Amino acid sequence: MVTALVGIVSLLGAVAVPVSSATSVPQLVVSPSAVTPGGSAQVVGSGLLYDEDYQLQICGNNFARGSVDCAFASAVTVESTNQGRFSTTVPVVLPPTPCPCVVAALPTAQGPAITGPINIVGAPHETVTVQPPAPKVVIVHAALEGSTQPKELLGFAASRTLVLTVKNTGTASALDVTLSASIGSKPAALPALPGLSPGQVRTYRIAVTFPAFSVGTTELSGHVGVAGSSTVPFHVSLSQHPWAWVIIFLVILQLMLLAIRNLARRRVARNSVDSIDDPEPSSDEAALEDTAQHPVLT
Repeated sequence: MVTALVGIVSLLGAVAVPVSSATSVPQLVVSPSAVTPGGSAQVVGSGLLYDEDYQLQICGNNFARGSVDCAFASAVTVESTNQGRFSTTVPVVLPPTPCPCVVAALPTAQGPAITGPINIVGAPHETVTVQPPAPKVVIVHAALEGSTQPKELLGFAASRTLVLTVKNTGTASALDVTLSASIGSKPAALPALPGLSPGQVRTYRIAVTFPAFSVGTTELSGHVGVAGSSTVPFHVSLSQHPWAWVIIFLVILQLMLLAIRNLARRRVARNSVDSIDDPEPSSDEAALEDTAQHPVLT
């Protein structure tokens, strides 16, 4: 019985997670064969991802450079069936780049784009411009690692680890990944980083030192890139507060107040002793003493 149940669960799992059609190659069929701008075209897709949203766009340059060749403003979104098919109409507009033109179906999830040719009447035609392979790095994550050390509470320099997760989303290897940064307004000395192959994600861990006797938030900002191409910025920060000096100041202040209090108490006690040793004479004693010094004759 257990074996039967396991078999049923396995079968259900196999049925519940289809990804794409295994019976046909992904393709788009666009009709009619020639359409004027302002009209519409019927687009039928097959062999696609199951139950997936696709964005349909009219593209020039044979979609050689990706979405940069497409008219994004007129895009249409459609969901494929559980057989990996869809059928919908799209408005026909002139794409931002000359033809040859296609309708491109881009899945919202990870997956390749599918294209189908379309002839747009009156659209300019030029030779397809292919984007040369080039690296492109993006920063996936940037953070500081490390805990506060006792010496930092006295204002000494703070040591941390800069953690950078970088991905190469380009079509060529990033042989020389450049890293430049500054801590506050002071440039930071950072090592060269190993390269990245296309699609590779790598986490770099770089030791950094924040200056001594800093109070408040100190920012470490920089850029990661590839030589000869644009760079991407990152920012991380560290809060530095030498609380030990505050505690030391309060202790010294407390000791000074105690010393002042003890001195005042000693002075009050001394004055009290002096008063006991030399008491003031009473009025009767003073009168007798005055009579003895100045006798009255009768």
